[in-house]
Amino acid sequence: MEVSNATLVAYIDTLKEHHLDPRDLILGTSLDFNHITNTKEKISWKEFETITNNTFSLVGEKKALHSLRNTGVNNDGLSIVKKIGAATFRVEDIYWFFCSFVGKYFYKNLKFEYKKVTKGHVQITIKMNPGHTCFSNFTKAYASAFEGFPAALGLKPARAVIDQTEKNPIINLYFTNSFKLWNPFILASRFFQSMQNTTTLLSEIEEKRHEQSLLNQELELLNNKLDSSNRLNETLIKAIMHDLNNPLAIIRLKNEKLLNEMEDFGQRDKEILNRATENMHNVIQELREFHLAKRIMCDDKFNILDILEEVKELFQEALEEKRLKLIIEAKLHSSSTLKGSRITFLNSILANIISNSIKFSFEGGEILIKACEEYGRIKISIIDRGTGMKTSAINNFFNNELCESEEGTSGELGLGVGLTQATYFTKEMGGEIQVNSRPFNKFPKNHGTEFNLLFGNENQSVTLQ
Repeated sequence: MEVSNATLVAYIDTLKEHHLDPRDLILGTSLDFNHITNTKEKISWKEFETITNNTFSLVGEKKALHSLRNTGVNNDGLSIVKKIGAATFRVEDIYWFFCSFVGKYFYKNLKFEYKKVTKGHVQITIKMNPGHTCFSNFTKAYASAFEGFPAALGLKPARAVIDQTEKNPIINLYFTNSFKLWNPFILASRFFQSMQNTTTLLSEIEEKRHEQSLLNQELELLNNKLDSSNRLNETLIKAIMHDLNNPLAIIRLKNEKLLNEMEDFGQRDKEILNRATENMHNVIQELREFHLAKRIMCDDKFNILDILEEVKELFQEALEEKRLKLIIEAKLHSSSTLKGSRITFLNSILANIISNSIKFSFEGGEILIKACEEYGRIKISIIDRGTGMKTSAINNFFNNELCESEEGTSGELGLGVGLTQATYFTKEMGGEIQVNSRPFNKFPKNHGTEFNLLFGNENQSVTLQ
């Protein structure tokens, strides 16, 4: 948008002066009246041209120019011009200030070029930016408004002569700077009035600067949020793909069992296979929704004890393969629940942490899951006696960076995004994740890792954007 709505105040006042409806100004445009009366808003140059021409058409050119000459410096929308004029003794200074500052604030597609020819004679050239054309009524309107500027000093109006012979319209202004300087009372009155108006003007400028500063801060926050979102999107896509690894491994194992005619494929195997395929479907569905809708509404309410048992079943075969025991010690009420995405909590938080514990546990070891209420919050701890984690790996997933993939105690491989994903989704569910780890090479008798998930009893539903 190229034109400040502050320029429209004179047009609105012109129609009111002649008892016409100011709403007729927007005829032929898609604007609404509330928009054009908001001096902080802007309109396009084409819309401004239509409104200007409507003013001349509705009121008549002669009456419109007369009104603009009288209102051009007296209405609130042009208060900056008024105050500067009252705070200055020379007429040319008013024109210079308008061209140097006010005009630039009002219009983004043109500039008013000031030139002092002789004493009492200045030229103002209207220079349009490429792609824009100056229309006749605009030049006439400003020539008339410029004639009224000396009134800010209590002087006679200037005389404007428009020169259209050049490429850019030139407005010649002829005026007098004389007023009764010998009257000390008038001089003192004007001096104090100028001081007051200058102070008010400086205050308005400072207020504008403050508003701009706040807008810049808000823009910076939005840019930072966008950058963070872009980085997380890339990580989350890799993380969700990582989620497919566990159910795929289960399907592969069950498929091998089916191919081996010597092994019995029972009902329990069928249930595990079905659950694995269902988990894959859920992960793919979330990925699809994330891309298509850019938003996953996670407003489930799920039972904590049920999901702990489900995650135990999910990893039963992987636990048996390494002869590991998964023990659940729950000191929660049977109806204890959490709010959030049940699928996300199971696959992206619990499963990733337990998968990590299995990966780095020694054969024949134990993994302990504790669930209790502590200081008004629900605490879920996953504790193993495995090899422990490197400090760099812990720092990486807390900083939303991919962890360097390491082989597990049985040579297991992974993409290194599981814990990053668990951390991200825990925060999105309004929770907190803590980790304490003792590497085997430093603590050979007391090694392992403990993850603590902390959620408020009234944790909020999650919206991923």
